[in-house]
Amino acid sequence: MKKYLTLNASNILLATVLALLVSFNLVAAEEAVMFGVIGAVTDTIKVPSISSFVSNVTTTISLVRGLTYDKIILLFSDAGDQGKISNIKVDLNGKTIRTYKDAKVLAAENVYFGDPQTNGKLILNFDQTWLRNLNEIKSLGIGTQSGVATFNISFDCGDNIAGTLKAWAQVSEPKPLGTIMIKRDFSHNLIQGVNDLSGFPRQGRLILANFINSANNNITNLEVRRANQTIFDLTAPLMLDDVKKAYPRPRKVTTLDLPKYLPYDACLDGSLSGAVNLSRDVADDFRFRLTAAEADAGFNYSLYTLNNLQNA
Repeated sequence: MKKYLTLNASNILLATVLALLVSFNLVAAEEAVMFGVIGAVTDTIKVPSISSFVSNVTTTISLVRGLTYDKIILLFSDAGDQGKISNIKVDLNGKTIRTYKDAKVLAAENVYFGDPQTNGKLILNFDQTWLRNLNEIKSLGIGTQSGVATFNISFDCGDNIAGTLKAWAQVSEPKPLGTIMIKRDFSHNLIQGVNDLSGFPRQGRLILANFINSANNNITNLEVRRANQTIFDLTAPLMLDDVKKAYPRPRKVTTLDLPKYLPYDACLDGSLSGAVNLSRDVADDFRFRLTAAEADAGFNYSLYTLNNLQNA
């Protein structure tokens, strides 16, 4: 005897709930693919407060307090506008914790750490998903539950802005502000031969030093010295070979029109345990000793450190 399903109010309600759940999961999965967050315990929300995004003004994105920010995603309706922004700054309580000359420099940073880049989408990563340990990844999210009065991202818009801008934030469980990754930029007048670089703040723990190499591979060797002892000494080709083979996520040194980095990476194994303590309490002397094939008056480098906001 055949059995038929009787459609009553309970069955219709159950079917409706199941359909909604399936629809919700499909939308969530689509969004996760869009923003690259599969496997992460996070929510993606739209950032409501963006000042004018028009030619020749400074655009400011103000983030609400109380959340933990893992990433900020900027979506440009006209992909060409991404290349028209410059002087990107991340400020906490009025202190600048990161700067980027332009969108190309930020994109190059993301490529280095293994994050795929899409034209028209620019990402500020705070949680550092290249790390192996989920607790370390989440520890670097910008917590604003307490200790933060203002959290702003700003950049200058160039000529002929053609489209609109939307911003999204990947947020996770609320927490107070803790240790953050700070990026500082420096310049040095290189001479031909040996150069000692030591004029930078001696605070926090060093994750990465990125030296902007010229097109002709001007830096030929890097030595890192601490307490008058050499702790690292390698030629440029071997340094690049090391970072390209890093496990679990190889680094990518960019070419073409993006900055070409010569990196001293203290955390190639994907763990913050390798970060180098810069404190003078540990060693009075810490310096980078670079060998340059030619003089370079416009030489630049960036230091990425683990630190707290007081030392920013």
